[in-house]
Amino acid sequence: MDGVKKECFDMFLGGKTGADARFNVLIQPKVPYEEVHLYIDKVLRAYESKKNGSETLTRWLGRSSKDDLKAIFADVNAAPAN
Repeated sequence: MDGVKKECFDMFLGGKTGADARFNVLIQPKVPYEEVHLYIDKVLRAYESKKNGSETLTRWLGRSSKDDLKAIFADVNAAPAN
């Protein structure tokens, strides 16, 4: 990034184990390590504002589409205006 190597993480959401197991989904690639907490905060804020009553995070992630989850980071991924 910017000509300098930085440690980054790919953000996956929605995986679950057990009887109705499912794989997680890549939602945001290459999150710089110093910004990971900001992305987690965005997910938790979206969950709090969009959950149904006492719905768990796991259930909310399970009913959210990949596009819905990616939209959480739309402001981060927007192309800069010229």
